[in-house]
Amino acid sequence: MIVASIDIGTNTVLLLVADVNLNTQKLVPIYEEQQMPRLGKGLGPNGEITTDKVDLLLQTLSSYRQTIESYNCEKIVISGTNALRIANNSNDIIQLVKSRTNLNINVISGNEEAKFAYLGAVSGIRVFETAIIIDVGGGSTEVIYGSQKEILYKNSFGIGSVTATENYLFHTPPSDEEIMKLRFDLRKILNEIKGDFSADLVIGIAGTATTLACMIKGLKHFERETVDGSVISKKELDELIKKIQVLDPQEILNDYGKVLSGREDIITGGAIILSEVMTLLKSNSLMISSRGIRYGAVISELFLNN
Repeated sequence: MIVASIDIGTNTVLLLVADVNLNTQKLVPIYEEQQMPRLGKGLGPNGEITTDKVDLLLQTLSSYRQTIESYNCEKIVISGTNALRIANNSNDIIQLVKSRTNLNINVISGNEEAKFAYLGAVSGIRVFETAIIIDVGGGSTEVIYGSQKEILYKNSFGIGSVTATENYLFHTPPSDEEIMKLRFDLRKILNEIKGDFSADLVIGIAGTATTLACMIKGLKHFERETVDGSVISKKELDELIKKIQVLDPQEILNDYGKVLSGREDIITGGAIILSEVMTLLKSNSLMISSRGIRYGAVISELFLNN
């Protein structure tokens, strides 16, 4: 069965076309693409997604619609996350997308987002007892702990790479005081995960983690075969943060290449969040997975009946 899944995030909009075996429940990706309309730029609670961002979303989804039709997908699953959760004009955007593209957006809760992230991340792992999934998105960060059979803990924290940058890192490059304030507040926001979990695997998913892995490994372009399943250490991450926190976005892009394109101004904030989560979890290393919400949404839709 050929299925399409779209993840509409605060920063990126991701497309997955996958071949799903209904008997084994395995997903094999056929095609993937990402665009970065950054719906959540400047968006606060009860704010509105701007017209120019809505236009970019419509362009992206119209393009994705053509791709989906070319693969003759039998099912389309679309998940809207933090930006669409908090925007005042979310319903208007959903209706506009429906009228222009005939695509139905399902705005998921923070807990659903965490569940989808977990299901997606572990779908590519054959053997493990317990795992912790970290998903640093644009507008929120999900931390999920579970086993092969069930999710034991999940939470969606209302800060991500875009919101951390916009609310804390006002200068380019950010000042030491801004970075200290962000780290201090993150420890309060994320405090409930401090040292409470022990797992076989700690896995970082989504664009922040995969981009940081590319930077650490010296990859100028995303290489799935190299990144997926690779491991980065906390030491490597913190050393990278020291290097990029003194650079402005253009310098980061120049130094690390096109793999940063569209993230160069928010990667420092995202890296700091990931570092603080690892500190609180007492994790010295992180496995990287390119799978995430778009994978988990398909699994939930087809096999969990919710």
